[in-house]
Formats: sequence, C-alpha cells, structure tokens
Amino acid sequence: MNNLDSSLQAHNKLEKETTNLVLLKDRVDKYHDLSTQMSSILTIFEKRLGNLEQTILPVYQETEQLQKRQQNLEATLNCLENVLSHYDVSQEVCQLIHQGPIEGNIGTFLDALAKLRAAMDYFLHNNSQSVELENVTSLFNNGCEGLNQHYSMLLKKHSAPLKPVELLDLIYIEDDSSSDEFTSFRQLSQSTREELFTISHWLEQNMREYTHIYATERGEVVLRSLQLLKDHQKSSSWGTEALFFQFYLSDFIHVRCSTPIVGKLRSPNLSPIRKDKRLKSPASPMIFAKQMHKASQQSEKSAANPVKNSGLDDDSNSSLNNFLDDSSANNMETSLTQESRRRSIQAANHSYVLNHATNVKEVLLLVGLETYLDKFEDSHIDLLELVSMKRADLKNIGRPRHSGRQNEPKKNTSARLQQIFEKKANKLYLRATQTIEQSTGFSIKKASSHTDHLTSEDLLDGDQELDKYLVMLLGLQRLLNWERAIMRDIIPQSKHNEVFARLAYNAIDLVVKDADAITQRILRCISRKEWTSALGIFSALKRVILLQPDIERTYDAAQREQLTKVLNKLQQTGAKALEHFLDVVKGESSTNIVGQSNVPKDATVHELTSNTIWFLEHLYEHFDVIGSILAQDVLYSTQLDTILMKKALPGEERNKALLAIYIKKALAELNLSIMNKCEQYNDQATKHLFRLNNIHYILKSLQRSNLIDLVTLAEPDCEHSYLEMIRELKTSYQKTWSKMLSGIYSLEELPKPVAGKVKDKDRSVLKERFSNFNKDFEEACKIQRGISIPDVILREGIKRDNVEHILPNYNRFFEMYAGVQFSKNPDKYVKYRPHEINAMLSKLFDDSA
Repeated sequence: MNNLDSSLQAHNKLEKETTNLVLLKDRVDKYHDLSTQMSSILTIFEKRLGNLEQTILPVYQETEQLQKRQQNLEATLNCLENVLSHYDVSQEVCQLIHQGPIEGNIGTFLDALAKLRAAMDYFLHNNSQSVELENVTSLFNNGCEGLNQHYSMLLKKHSAPLKPVELLDLIYIEDDSSSDEFTSFRQLSQSTREELFTISHWLEQNMREYTHIYATERGEVVLRSLQLLKDHQKSSSWGTEALFFQFYLSDFIHVRCSTPIVGKLRSPNLSPIRKDKRLKSPASPMIFAKQMHKASQQSEKSAANPVKNSGLDDDSNSSLNNFLDDSSANNMETSLTQESRRRSIQAANHSYVLNHATNVKEVLLLVGLETYLDKFEDSHIDLLELVSMKRADLKNIGRPRHSGRQNEPKKNTSARLQQIFEKKANKLYLRATQTIEQSTGFSIKKASSHTDHLTSEDLLDGDQELDKYLVMLLGLQRLLNWERAIMRDIIPQSKHNEVFARLAYNAIDLVVKDADAITQRILRCISRKEWTSALGIFSALKRVILLQPDIERTYDAAQREQLTKVLNKLQQTGAKALEHFLDVVKGESSTNIVGQSNVPKDATVHELTSNTIWFLEHLYEHFDVIGSILAQDVLYSTQLDTILMKKALPGEERNKALLAIYIKKALAELNLSIMNKCEQYNDQATKHLFRLNNIHYILKSLQRSNLIDLVTLAEPDCEHSYLEMIRELKTSYQKTWSKMLSGIYSLEELPKPVAGKVKDKDRSVLKERFSNFNKDFEEACKIQRGISIPDVILREGIKRDNVEHILPNYNRFFEMYAGVQFSKNPDKYVKYRPHEINAMLSKLFDDSA
C-alpha cells in the first residue's frame, strides 16, 4: 500500500515538471523572437542615424565658422572702441582732471586717472610718436599732481596741532592701553582715513611719491604740538594745570643757615643754597584791582579802535595768568596776616574795584574769567568777598568741565610726573620678577629700585626746566605712538618704517637740541655753585632711564640712537657736576687771599661745610644713577674692584659703594679745605675751635643721615677716624690754655708764704704771675666769647673741660696767695675769685654775655 502511494506521488511530480518544461520552452522561443525583432529595429535605427549625421554635420560646421567670424568682428569692434577711447579719453576727462579730486568722491577721479594710464600704456607701446601720447601724459601728470595736492590738502585740513591741554591730557592718561581715551584725540574721521588710505595705495601701485607729503604734514603736526607745549610751559600758567581754576603756589625755597640750628641757637650768618627769584607773595587784591583796571582800559581802546580787536582776545586769554601771577608785586606788598589784609582791603582797595565794576559778573568779564561765572554764583560770592580772597580760598571754588574728567582732583605737574614714572618703574619691576619667577620658580621679594627713590624730595630737586623737559619727552612719545596708530590706517605696511623715520626726525631733533640747551644752562648754574640744578640732573636722568623701555618700543634703531644723545648728555652733565663739585671743594682749600678772610668771624661751621654735607646727603637719593656714572671712570671702578676683592656686593650695593668712594673723596677734600681755612685765624684757640666745629658737624650730619653707613663701604674706619680727630682737636684746644696756666701751675717754683707774708724780692714775682694770668685770661675770654659752637653737647662739653682744666689750678694758686700781703693794692692783682673764673668760663662762646 505504501509502495503504491509513493509511485503515485512520483508520477504526479513527473507530470508537473513535464508541464513546467513545456511552458519554459514556449517562453524561451518567445524571448528569442523578441530579441530578433529588437535587433532588426536597432539596426534600422543605426542606419537612419548615420544618414542623419551625414546630413546635419556640414550644417554644424558652417554654423561654427559663422560664430567665430561673429566673435572676431565683436573683438575687432571692441578693440576699435578701446583704441578710439584712448584717443577720446583726453577730451573726456580733461575737465575732471583740471577740476581736481573732490573730497568724498575720490573714486571718480581715480577712474579717470586709470583711463589716462591705460591710454599712456597703449600709445607708448603702439604709437610712441603720437601727439595723443603727449596729451594723455600731460593730463596724467597733472592729475597725479592734483591728487598729491588733494592728499596734502586732506592732511592739512584734518590735521591740527594738539593744544597743550589736550597733549597734557594725552600724557597723563592713566593706562597706556586705554583706547577710549587714546582715540578721543584722533582728528582724522573714519571717512577721511579711508580716503587717504585709497589715495596712498593708488599712488603706491602707480609708483608715485607720496610718503614725503604724509611725513611732512604729520611731522609738522607733531613738531607744532611740541612747540605749543613749550610755549605753554613758558607761560605763567605752567605748573597750575590751567585746565582747572587753580593757582600757582610758590616753590619751596631752600634757605639754610651755614651753622646747624639747635634749639633756639643759630648762627647769625645765613647762607642760601639757591637764590630763587620765583617767590611770590599771596594773591594781592590791589594787584587784582590793577589787572581789572588794565583790562577795562584795553577794552575801551579796542572799542574805540575796532581794527585792533583781534589783539584784545590774546590779552583777555592771558588775563587769567596775569591774575594768578602777581610776581610783579613782590616789591610792592609785604606779607600780612589774613585779618590785616582784609581790613586793609575793606579800608582802601575794594572801593577802587567798585568804581569799575558793580558785581562779580562784571569783574570776571573785565579780567576774562567769564567761564567761571557759574562757579562763583553757585558759591554765592559777592564782590567784596571776591577781592578779599586769597589763593587758598579761590582753589576751593568749583572747577569747569573738561574732557569728561571734571570730578578728578588735579595734581600739579611734578606730582603727576612722579605718578607716571612710579607706574613705569613698577611695570619694569613686575615684568622682571615675573620673568625670573617663571624661569626659576622662586618668588622675588621687592627690592629697592628706581621707583623707591622717586620720592617727594625729587620734586624739590631744584629745576622746573627739567620737569618741563621730561613732559616734552613724554609728549613726544605719546604723539609718536598716536602717529603710528594713524599711519597703520593710511600708509601701506611696506612704507611704515620710512614714513615714521621722516615724520619723527624734526620732533626728535627739537627734543635733542632742547636737551643740549638745558644741559648747557645747568652747567652754567653749576659753575655758579647752584647745586640744586645738579640734583635736578640726577632726578631727570633717573626718569629718562625709566623711559628707555618705551623708547625701545616706540622708535626705530636710528631714532633710538638719536635719542640716546639725550641720555648721554644728561650723564655727561651729571659727571661734570660731580667733578666740578669736587673741584670747588678742592679749590676752597687754596682760597686764602692775603688781606681777605673768607672764614666766619665766630669760627662757626663754614658755609662750604654745610653746603657740602647738604649736597652729599641729597646725592644718596640718586645713588643708582650716580653709581652708573661713576662706574665709567677708571679711578672709581679700580677702587670698586679693590672693595669687591674683600667683600662681594650685589648690583645695587655696588652703586652705593661707588657713591661711597665719591663721598670719601669729597670729605677728604673738605677736611683739607677746613684745615687750610683755619690758618686764616690769628688765634690758636680759634683755629682749633673752627676745625672742631666743622669736623663735629660733619660727623653728626653723617650719623644723622645714615651716610656714615654708606661711607663705611669705602672707608670702614671713617667714624672712628672722625671721633679720633675730634678728640685730638679737643686736646689741642685745651693746650692753648697752657701759656696762661704756666705761671700758676707749678707752685713749687713760687715763693712759700710765711705767716701770710713773702720776702720783698718775691712780691714782684707774685705780682707778675697774677698780672700775666689776668691779662691772658681776659684776652682769651674776650676772643672766645665771640666764638660760636652751635652744638649744645659739644659746647657744654668744652666748657666743662675748661672748668676741669683751669679751675683746679687757679683754685690752688688763689688759696695759697690770695691772702698774702704782696701789694698795697691787692685788688689790682687778685681780680677774680674761683667762682668768678667759673662764671666767666661758663659765658664763653656766647657773644651776648
């Protein structure tokens, strides 16, 4: 049964596969028929395409040839039009070229020049003999000249010298990177800079000269800005920061006594270190009234003569300075107390003002100060109060607006310079410490540097001209930084160095020449022994050294070399000042003119000594720059090497050691001068006291100012030497009493009294001894009462030594012979009792006794 089922299934499968096979054969036959038909169709299509190609290809070829002919015709026409345009361009742009470029529309003019340039090139290469070549060349040259003139005009029109107040604000910007403050001074608008940039690049591409125009015009701006600043510095308003309603306070004047003042004791002879003619008395209402009267007279004259009205403005503008500066009244008004000033004004002066003005507004109008009217009104100041005011009162009145900085308290020029240079020194220090810390990993503790010695005393170092010059240097630097920023927006990069070198040359030359003039003037001051000018040189040199990083960053190599002359000139002047000071001290040692005395009558501290010590004390504030100056001298460097062989010193200490060597030489010359000067005295005791006064003053001054520690670097035994010298001089002085005491000292040589009597032949001996003692003692007291010993401790010590040296000897002599009957008139010989001798010795060195 199973076999039957399997056979049946196999049969069914066979039938099914047979049916499928038949169906497959039918379909294969159909596909074959279809392929045959498609092949025949494609063959027919290919034949037809071949026939079509043979028909169309000649048409295409002919069409292509026609297109090429058309393109050739169009190119020919364009060339003809281009050639014709070259012939017509001179007529086309002639009017525009002669008219010149127009500000704000420079593109049209440059397009015309481009056409002329193209025509020039065409005729130059194709028809160099053409008349048209001459025409377009002439027009092109005229156009380039006009473009240069327009370039110059734009620079002149939009470039003006900075006013002194603007330049001072530019100098006093707190942060050098403050772009808002920096760009506020730019005079060239964005559109103007873009137009100048376009012209510069066109001229550069066409190889036309333009750099000298830019350098000349902008260089003139820098030069004129500096010259205006110089003129402003020369005006009486310099130092007041005239942006605000402030008043110039007279400078501190160094007036010292040639002898140090101790308590209420002082030498009668004053010795000014420097004659200062700039002292001003407080603001005088009478002078104020005269200024107003002068201003009213000028206004009346100008009203009567309108042609000269322009001169009134200048006078009015200077009226503030005239009002603030009453130096012309120095000899007219003495120093009064505030109350006496006010009463004097109310009694006499204010009526004069009231006759010419009825209120504060008219007063301010008369003197050209109407800008400050609102400030006076806000302060409710009436006319009488105004004319009664002093500078200190006026300074508290409100201040006008300026540069958006009206709330910032203004500082005087020297104080602001101080702040600028302190900031520069701090930047240098931070940069150096950061570099060391990054490379070594060690943290650096701040040591003394330039800024540590830029103290307020530097501001008193004497020379306002040097402060002005430092402002000029800072102004030059800021102006040239400003010019670099402008130049980047206008001049191609490749021309920057060339243009900047030309632009800055005259301004730098002005600064260098000013340095020559100032140093020559200071040398003349030094030759007149005005040593504050020498100290000013060192202070200025210190600040110029602080400017060196800015100089390295701002200027190129040639300009840095040019500005190095300033530093070298200051260093040379400083070296000459130090050398001349030694020559002066040395020269004083030989200044012993016969019949003429240049020593104080009271044998007090000589002016040379006090001035020398004063100068040496102030030198310490500048040991860094002085050390660098002295290091260039072989004599000082050799002595420094000797010191370094014994003790290692860091860089700063080396500068101190060099200054110590200088001070050692100065003190040696001073000691020699004092020794020679004492020979001008006839009395031996006076000679010793004169030397003692001076040597003691030198030692105490060195100890008080800590200069003794500095000098120890060069002379370890300096203090001991002075102490030994003082001890020897005291001993020598005490020996001057020997002649007087020689007659009473040795009692063994004198006759011995018996029962209060001596022999007749011995009486004359006692009379002679008493008479000689009285005579010598009185003469010595007379001379030494006129001698001054300013130092209390020294004076009282010498008095004590005199008492201890003289009184015991006289006391023994007095006790033995005062009661002896050796004369009918004993009071004639026994003039002084021991207590009277003591009293007279206590009155020595006191001219009033």
